[in-house]
Amino acid sequence: YDFFRTQSDLTGPINADWIPGQLNYRLAGAYETRGHWTDFRSEETEYWTAQLDYHPSKWLSIFLEYQEGYNRIDGIGRDAATQPAGRP
Repeated sequence: YDFFRTQSDLTGPINADWIPGQLNYRLAGAYETRGHWTDFRSEETEYWTAQLDYHPSKWLSIFLEYQEGYNRIDGIGRDAATQPAGRP
């Protein structure tokens, strides 16, 4: 039912003479859109993250992470339907 998904992931070291130790990064993201078997209903999802991993010495490690996500459901479907009072 009209499904599409793509994702990307980049990772590697950050080399700089003024940074002691080892610094690594990771950037990742995903996007997904899908239709539904009912008419006029769709769903869209986005997700991304950024990470830094820093090792200034072999005894210390600092890990920072940021995540963001978004989900949107539009339209009508079984979840939006209501039954009249007194009917099964």
